[in-house]
Amino acid sequence: MEPDSFAYHNNDSNVINQGWMEHSHVTSNVISQVTGNVTNNVINNVNHHYISDECKTPDRELNRYFGVPYVSSVYFTGRREMLEQLERCLIVGVKDQDTHMRSICVLYGLGGAGKTQLSVKFAEVYRDRFWGIFWVDAHSDNTAWHSFQKIARIAKVDRGQNVKEDAEQGKYWLAHQRKKWLLIIDGADNPNINVNNYMPPGGFGCLLVTTRNPYAVDSRSQFHIANLPIQDSIDLLTKIAGQAKETYSEDDIYKVTEIVKELDCLALAVVQAGCAIRNRSCRLDEYLEEFRRNRDDLMQKPAIQGTEDEKRTVYAAWMVSRAMIQELGSSQASDALDVLDISAFLYYGDIPLEIFKRIDPRDKAEPERMSWLPTSLVVRLTGLTPDHRKSEWPRSRLNNALSLLSSYSLISFDDNHASFSLHRLVHTWVRYHLKNELGPCDYRWAKFSASRGIASVVNTSCRGLDDFEFRRRLCPHITHYLGYDVHSHSLQPRRSEDAEILIKFAFVLEENGCYEKARDLYDKCSTCLEEALGKEHARTLNSLSYLGTVLEKLGHYDESESIHSRVLAARKKYLGLDHALTLQSIHNKTTALRGKGDIRGAMRLNEDLLRRQRLIMGNDDIATIEAMSMRASLCLRDGKYQEAAKFAGDALELRRRKLGESHRDTIGSIDDLVVILEHGGTDWDMAEEMSSKAVEMRMKAQGIEHPETLSSMSALARLLWKRGAYEKSKEIHMAVYTGRSQLLGSTHPDTLFTLSYLAEDSRRRGDYKEARKQLGEALAGLKQRFGEDHSHILILESNMAVICRQDQDLEEAEKMYWDLLGRHERMNGRTHPEAIRCLLNLSTLLSGRGDLTEAENYGREVVTGFREKLGRQHPDTLYSLYSLAKTLQGSKREGNLQEAEELAHEAHRGQISVLGPDHLDTLETAALLAHISHGRGRFHEAREQYANVCKRYTELRGSLNERRPWYFEYSDALDTKIKEFVS
Repeated sequence: MEPDSFAYHNNDSNVINQGWMEHSHVTSNVISQVTGNVTNNVINNVNHHYISDECKTPDRELNRYFGVPYVSSVYFTGRREMLEQLERCLIVGVKDQDTHMRSICVLYGLGGAGKTQLSVKFAEVYRDRFWGIFWVDAHSDNTAWHSFQKIARIAKVDRGQNVKEDAEQGKYWLAHQRKKWLLIIDGADNPNINVNNYMPPGGFGCLLVTTRNPYAVDSRSQFHIANLPIQDSIDLLTKIAGQAKETYSEDDIYKVTEIVKELDCLALAVVQAGCAIRNRSCRLDEYLEEFRRNRDDLMQKPAIQGTEDEKRTVYAAWMVSRAMIQELGSSQASDALDVLDISAFLYYGDIPLEIFKRIDPRDKAEPERMSWLPTSLVVRLTGLTPDHRKSEWPRSRLNNALSLLSSYSLISFDDNHASFSLHRLVHTWVRYHLKNELGPCDYRWAKFSASRGIASVVNTSCRGLDDFEFRRRLCPHITHYLGYDVHSHSLQPRRSEDAEILIKFAFVLEENGCYEKARDLYDKCSTCLEEALGKEHARTLNSLSYLGTVLEKLGHYDESESIHSRVLAARKKYLGLDHALTLQSIHNKTTALRGKGDIRGAMRLNEDLLRRQRLIMGNDDIATIEAMSMRASLCLRDGKYQEAAKFAGDALELRRRKLGESHRDTIGSIDDLVVILEHGGTDWDMAEEMSSKAVEMRMKAQGIEHPETLSSMSALARLLWKRGAYEKSKEIHMAVYTGRSQLLGSTHPDTLFTLSYLAEDSRRRGDYKEARKQLGEALAGLKQRFGEDHSHILILESNMAVICRQDQDLEEAEKMYWDLLGRHERMNGRTHPEAIRCLLNLSTLLSGRGDLTEAENYGREVVTGFREKLGRQHPDTLYSLYSLAKTLQGSKREGNLQEAEELAHEAHRGQISVLGPDHLDTLETAALLAHISHGRGRFHEAREQYANVCKRYTELRGSLNERRPWYFEYSDALDTKIKEFVS
């Protein structure tokens, strides 16, 4: 049928006929406001600001023919850069039409992106730069020949008998015009149509082609019309919604922003949303929720009823493409639609081509999805051989299918990652069509094919950096698959093959920090495999082993130990003690015992494991290195810092050599060594550099929302705290706490530990009420998980006692110290570093209360203990010297004052070397030296010492809103006293 007629107008005409493109940017209520009689002067005035200075020349062509059948919307927004690119290609770059150098520009992109609207806008803005602008509707040969027939009529070369003959006359007439003319070939979407047939022969004129097919025309000037920039999308929606943007509140703009993000800034979808809001079909504050609930209804219905052209909707634009592919009737077309349907169950972005490698389209011939049935039964029912069931989608066929989809701009390629993507709304439309238009067999086949495709590329034994990165890319696809149509889930763990697929899904989720989702899958699979195959079947034990590991990561250490003990017993029974899987079970149980706080039990297992692995597998085997890393962690918890540093350093070097610097396990070894160095008080400069690099690598490889990234950040924050960078440490800890709360939950041990670190900052700032609240919450949660005598509980209770002491609740603090000291001695002995720290805190309390003799005795025991366990230069050893010096200074006896000054000098020299001159502990010791000088009668020396310390503190921290240290008051008092004495 011939399309609606339109007229070409001479320059003196005032009328431009109404009309609208197939994929309009404005639905009927908006169209009614902008169509009608529009004068050329109005168009020129509206579009004047789009014309670049280079085009504003006095020798413009007089436009004689203007055959554009549509009027651009008054709501046209953005695309200025694209208009300028077209200007450079079609106007600035064409200096002389007699050169026979025809300029051809191609606008390609997804249906609804705004290609036609952009070409209309270009024609209106640059109308006076062309002698004639002509339009060809290239949606079919029929519409194209009718368009050329109209050109023949205005040229008066038509014969009025045959459309094709008249069209040829019009085309050849245009070819011979040496004036500067522009031919717009719109809608050349069908790959089976040769667009070159619509191009007038010769080298005169300029061509602008709009198409969904990026391969439609061979041109050096091809422009992809992608989504609108987000700000242009916001402006477009607010314009169409019928309210000036200036009248929108900040909250309204936020809602508009969320709407256009959800629509992925697709022009036609944004217009449709604006029309719905304008027509009061949906309020602005309701649209997003309504869209998420009923997106299919909104995308397939026009805003209001109108003409046939005006009824085009977002989904309708893409149904045209699907119908054209189906009409091809080829195996390539069938494959293309299969790829599209399978993609509905994957995430819309970054779909690896490898997923389709193990999908064979011939499986679709099966009457039901029978991949889980015995091979003999499948052969009997379908005639498919076992070899066929292992076959792949032929790569050439897959490439042809993807090429066909790309020719309609339904997908876009990323050659760097060997993947493709769909527009978010195209993805939604495919799901809608699959669910509502296809039969149940096609639906089930596509869904299972997606799951089998993902599982086929998951190799749980591959640990290379590229393997981790690839599995990270799979995580969104697995999450989407599991979240889609969950009530009709096609995968059943009771089926062996389905269970294997789900276990692989859980493995990827666990690896990428989605522990809760992984736990649920492992749990279901383990239960079903146990019922189907037995409690001690190898597959059941593998699933249970995975379950125990993820439970340990979730902080459920008792459950984890119980499961690993069960798996270990079965593997010992059937595989023997020296089998690799048995040894892995020993390591897993060791990890669970460490989490429970049973360091001695974990150490016994680890010692035997490490000996066996070195003997059986060698020193540089991955499993051996894991055992070495575990030994380092256990030594750290046991207070053996030097031994821990040796094991951690060896593990790090082996992993660097075997796995590379950027491997996640290597980064884990860096974190381990940083924590050990932080506790050991040595090489903090190196530790900070290593830790910062580890965080950077984690961010790049795993993102900030991965638990392992948060662990690296936490290690850096603790080190910064020890180094006196309190504000930076607090900032990182806050980010870690927020991340862990969201990813792991507020009751996870790691989250609660982070809360305890924030409590330390509150204590430092003197906000003891907040510190007690934060630490109390952390302790309550950890005691519920670990019990009273876990090593971490003792450390945090010691911190609570410090808060009580500084808050002048001395009786409660002393009671806690004595209780903690007894528990430390019972569990780890009095020489454990944590027991010595508890004794140090008790000595400080007694000194402050005036029990100087008892405080001195404990203080000397602390100094001796730290020197033996940590070394003379450890920050804790140096602080113990300061503490003992302060106790001796309090006695006021000359002999004690002399020893106090010697101890303080030793501490100060060490702190300058280890912590730096600007660390608060260093300044505190310098102030103590001033106080001792004061006590020994060296007033002027003390005055100068006080002044230097106060000045340095003010320079470093004077702008911070915190209490000034005690030595400011002493300095002021001494200064006043000296002035009074002088006067």
